[in-house]
Amino acid sequence: MSAHSPAPPDRPTPIWAAGAVAWRSSDGRPAETVLVHRPAYDDWTLPKGKAEDDECLPATAVREVWEETGLRVRLGPPLRPLRYFVGHRLKLVAWWQGVILSQRERTAAAAEIDQAIWLSADQAVGRLTHADERALLEESRRLAATTPLLLIRHAQAVKRHRWSGADRDRPLTEEGRSQLLLLGQILSAYGVVDLVTSPARRCRASLTGALQPGSVVPTAEAARRPDTPDTPDGPAQTAATAPDEPNPSAVSASGPSSGVTPDEPNPGGLGPAAPTVVEALSEEAAAQDPAGLERYAARLAATVARSGRPTAVCLHRPTLPRLLAALGQPDRPLAPAAAVVLHLDRSGRPAAVEWHDSARVRQLP
Repeated sequence: MSAHSPAPPDRPTPIWAAGAVAWRSSDGRPAETVLVHRPAYDDWTLPKGKAEDDECLPATAVREVWEETGLRVRLGPPLRPLRYFVGHRLKLVAWWQGVILSQRERTAAAAEIDQAIWLSADQAVGRLTHADERALLEESRRLAATTPLLLIRHAQAVKRHRWSGADRDRPLTEEGRSQLLLLGQILSAYGVVDLVTSPARRCRASLTGALQPGSVVPTAEAARRPDTPDTPDGPAQTAATAPDEPNPSAVSASGPSSGVTPDEPNPGGLGPAAPTVVEALSEEAAAQDPAGLERYAARLAATVARSGRPTAVCLHRPTLPRLLAALGQPDRPLAPAAAVVLHLDRSGRPAAVEWHDSARVRQLP
């Protein structure tokens, strides 16, 4: 894992920070957003804070909102990043829309945050101290609801020419395992609850390894599920689904398998400990039936958008271009353990797209 390269002497290393704009609405009342008061500066701001070492910015945003307001959020579409100077140092702040999952007591010290209040959009615009955050709030209030679909390239695996066994059995390298910390942060920050994977060992290991107990803060739903014993290179775990329960992930390239309907959500969910293995995502199946892979991608996107369940799909570099094409996105290089986040509108079309490179701890969306 590496951060940005050190800045030259005449250009100090930037300060990296992140935050999110969270909204609530109930009983037909106008939507409200949360602001925090910083006594040291005597200002009212949106919740945000500095990134910790080896923490990607999406994880920073989720953690800071949790600490300053007590809200557990998952990230929605990215907002315009802010850039300004603190003394002679450039401060870069990444922002996202925040979707509230749960609430608890805030943990930030009173010297840092002494108040967190809910205000209507108009009241918040009037209360915010900084003009750039007022513009950010206006941008946020115009966004429609979306659901994230993450396409992940598996972590670094043993090279083909160094492996004598079946290609599907190639394991992750030590470097690949080290990439799983940041991948786990990404999965957690976007609130992923459903996992889908190619049958290859390296793909299964990337998902299960990234979500090992203690590796990341679990999603709200994951925290309520019993732990499922597994190791990064252990056997694939397929969610048990009753015959009459539709499962959006267990879909072959040519259509549903075992009577499962591909166009309806799975009421029980899959959960981070039980990725569903899909043969259509394998390198072999994609090479034999590329059009089938594209059909699968379109069905999955429609299902994820309709269900509202954040989903992550782990697959191979050779299969990514066709999945991206099926979702109307151009191809571009993707590093091992990196992710493309597609924020799907209700029709299943990407309203916003982010690229997260696992090799870079600090990057703006």
